Amino acid sequence: MKKNHLIPIILILLLGNSCNSSKSEIDGFWISAYEINEDSITHVSDQTNFIEIVGDSISFWSNTVPKIGFSGSKIKSTIDYNPLGFEINHDKFDNINFQILSKDSIVVNFWNESTTKTIFKRLEEPNDEISWTPFNESYEWIGNKSFMVNTKFMNNGLYVEYLRKSGQVVVGHWSILKNKKRSFIVLDALNRNTLSIDSITNHSVHVSATHEKKYNYIFKEKHLSIPQNILGEWFLFDLENIEGIDPPLLPFGYEPPKIVYMNVTKDSITTIKNNIEFARKWILGGDGNLMIFPNVIIHKDTTDIDTLTRKERSIRSSILKIDSLSETELIILSDYEILEMNGFERKLKFRRKKTTANNSY
Repeated sequence: MKKNHLIPIILILLLGNSCNSSKSEIDGFWISAYEINEDSITHVSDQTNFIEIVGDSISFWSNTVPKIGFSGSKIKSTIDYNPLGFEINHDKFDNINFQILSKDSIVVNFWNESTTKTIFKRLEEPNDEISWTPFNESYEWIGNKSFMVNTKFMNNGLYVEYLRKSGQVVVGHWSILKNKKRSFIVLDALNRNTLSIDSITNHSVHVSATHEKKYNYIFKEKHLSIPQNILGEWFLFDLENIEGIDPPLLPFGYEPPKIVYMNVTKDSITTIKNNIEFARKWILGGDGNLMIFPNVIIHKDTTDIDTLTRKERSIRSSILKIDSLSETELIILSDYEILEMNGFERKLKFRRKKTTANNSY
């Protein structure tokens, strides 16, 4: 690892006003909250850093690796106390000087020539160990009325968000960071967010984001049940482009592949597309209206303008949205595009196979 690569901290000042404070005043666990630039404008960083100080020992680590979340790498060192403050000397850093001035916030200057400073906030250690692994569970985000989101956490480290108001779909990576009794969830999509998992009560997970102040949210578990009347065989009888969405330009005479047949069971969906039969596992997500295929594979590389990983892209492009459902008719939306400004572009209408128990389509 190159010098100053992980967290190149050059100067740390604790807000307040005394250099004669005891060592115990900086003991604790600190999380980066926000940044202040030379114009005194604050903003939230896309990278979360952590500092832990216990007596003469100090540790640094971060979630700097995109699409992975918590990197797991730590740098540990010792603190040398002197009458002017504190210093550490580590082969991966320059000297770090501390001046004890307060207990609540740490101001960090990452480079000598930088005018942007990062503010760290102290986090208290919970009384009991916090443990949460939301494998294949669905949760509703509570805490921001204008941002109604349902999230499906998959056991392959990906999650699918459905924004109820706009109908937008977002796919990202999630990971759990643990430190002693503390736990954090890292959500890594278009932006990375590190949320402290504060407590779990009944079917609700209380989390918080620390910026200029603390913001509290809740992930409320949402039990999704696959509708019984979606199970069975379906045959395509009509297809149309969704009004207001311009279809992509395609070569003359080329028609995009379409699903002409589906056999839906609780665990898998068998489809026929371009005379090729596929059988894939599926799970229900979103607001009970997304058919997600968590194990799909894509063999093409992502494009230069695509910020999604290959796994994210394959999940997102394969999601189907249930538009309406009755005993005899199923309408789904398909072809969710890669770019954020696009979405479901086609409406596929299916009818059931006629049986003796169902004499009409």
